[in-house]
Amino acid sequence: MTQINQQKLRETLVNLEKYAKGQDCGDFFVRTAKKAELDHAGQIIKAEKPARTPKQYKFTETIELQVGLKNYDPKKDPRFNAALVLPNLPKTNTRILVLADANDVNRCQAEKIEYVPFDTLASTYDKTKPGPIKRWAKKYDIILCSKSQIKNIVKVLGPTLTKINRQPLPLEPTDNLKNKVDEMLRTIRIQFKKVLGLNWPVGQVSDKPEDVQRNVMMAINTLVDNLKKGWQNIKVVYIHSTMGPSKRIF
Repeated sequence: MTQINQQKLRETLVNLEKYAKGQDCGDFFVRTAKKAELDHAGQIIKAEKPARTPKQYKFTETIELQVGLKNYDPKKDPRFNAALVLPNLPKTNTRILVLADANDVNRCQAEKIEYVPFDTLASTYDKTKPGPIKRWAKKYDIILCSKSQIKNIVKVLGPTLTKINRQPLPLEPTDNLKNKVDEMLRTIRIQFKKVLGLNWPVGQVSDKPEDVQRNVMMAINTLVDNLKKGWQNIKVVYIHSTMGPSKRIF
């Protein structure tokens, strides 16, 4: 059973949208001015920092969910890594690349999806020189590879993609390419490795609050299902936007 106050979550999302538009949010995001620091002689060491005011930026801010865990030992307790397909797009700047065989080249062209013909990789990159491969692959958030060539990745590019967490995901010849890419764009990974602080993108400040709210609740409930003691392992939950303030919702 969820322990997130749905009304508070909704109010936070509404006010984050207002804040991103430069609109007054009243005292919803309270941040008082920090006083100047003085030395023993009364001289200013650090100038007074004014209270934060709303400001509109020239890009669409992403809304993130931040979770702090407690009573969870990274060395002893089980780690997990679950792919979660959200109902709504969590962010808009995700880049996807397809390493395509001849058939998938045609499909990518038809759907206007970025691709590289798999048979050009060996002549473009030297698997014994990981530097150029890293710089190229890190431009993309997700890499798909035609199922017919997935077994040849290491042979052609070496282990570099795995080491930088860009291991290609298989693209089946029967997959609807457009639907597959849409699913990848809506996928986040609910994972725990070494740190007790976790975060995920869950929407844009321009999205409808109810759409972001659905993403938030699906992400937090999936995390809780994977934790050893469920909600007892959740210490704190915050919502914030890229350039905006944070608001504690749990």
